[in-house]
Amino acid sequence: SFWRAAPFAVEALRTKVSGERKIAELRKIAKAGTSPLLDFFEAAFSPLPFFAEKVPFGDALFGGPYQLSAVGVWEVPPRISVTVGFNTEAMRCIVASLPPGLGADTRLGAVMSAAFISCD
Repeated sequence: SFWRAAPFAVEALRTKVSGERKIAELRKIAKAGTSPLLDFFEAAFSPLPFFAEKVPFGDALFGGPYQLSAVGVWEVPPRISVTVGFNTEAMRCIVASLPPGLGADTRLGAVMSAAFISCD
């Protein structure tokens, strides 16, 4: 049921949830271990099911609010799309090569980097 409702919250996640709040939640997942973190990034970087598979949850997670352009028009800020060409196996292979015993923040940075590297 969460994934059926998530597409309707994507815009609010992108524009109303602060970066500080987003990173706090990511840190909580990182403290739970590598497996939950991998599962989260796999879900975030994959198109959302049940919504024409076009809603970019990960893009909203790492995107920001609209910005006022030079001509006075509100626009989506330029950013990468984490859902384009995402390769789950590549991310998991990179993470499998990490040394054991990483702290939560280091683990988060490593898994996040692996996820970004695994996109086209």
